Amino acid sequence: MSDDKTRPLVECALKEYIVIEGRWNFYGKRNPNETQESPDTRHAQFESAMDSISRIYPENRSLVDSIRAIYSVTESVDPGMKKLNRYLGKKPTEEITDKKGYVDTTKKAYNYFRDAHIQEGAWAVHFTNEDVYPKIKKDGFDRGTTVLDHLAYTTMYEGGRGKQGWLFALPVGCEYLKHYDLGYGDCAFLIKADGVIAKHVGEQDDELIFRDKDVIKKVPFRYNYDTKKWLVEPADGENKEFDTIGQVIEAYMN
Repeated sequence: MSDDKTRPLVECALKEYIVIEGRWNFYGKRNPNETQESPDTRHAQFESAMDSISRIYPENRSLVDSIRAIYSVTESVDPGMKKLNRYLGKKPTEEITDKKGYVDTTKKAYNYFRDAHIQEGAWAVHFTNEDVYPKIKKDGFDRGTTVLDHLAYTTMYEGGRGKQGWLFALPVGCEYLKHYDLGYGDCAFLIKADGVIAKHVGEQDDELIFRDKDVIKKVPFRYNYDTKKWLVEPADGENKEFDTIGQVIEAYMN
């Protein structure tokens, strides 16, 4: 088998394992009737695939070493994160707009998301309101939804919430943050967190979906209606005001 023909196979296998299914399948195909393999089974499949690649590319040891490094990182990803990524990556089965073209918010969440992928250490802004802002500052994010089907519009559902639940934040490069109109709330947290980034079709935004335990850093800030500025209230520093959210991000994203 020539190099030109086999390299796409390897690339397809990597994409299948890392992005779509979270497991090794050398030929880049899935059996929809398979159950989720145990870690030992996945490892055995991986080693078998490495043997095959080593035979195809006996002169290219660096390729095998690179794939092993990717495998190691992927296997360390939290199982809950993998589950969410697979869920949001499912093919849509329902229309999310009604006959008048309005978004129907009652469908299962995976119908509203596209291009889901896991990202470590992503910077984003989570918005909330003054009723829960002090509690989040003190105790963390404890209002996330644990029901994946409710992820598209979490404010519509009250059940299944807690620290193990998922919440949303807008990645710092989001266009909406440049002209934010208090639509999501007048209190916020700049966070660095591991999570799943996906495009929310109903809202037309990329969103970071995360849990409390995934948060690496959080910086609280709120809109000061008296000064018309954003007041940052860090736990370990002095309060400062900024004209825009962009300035807050620039000052504290490190």
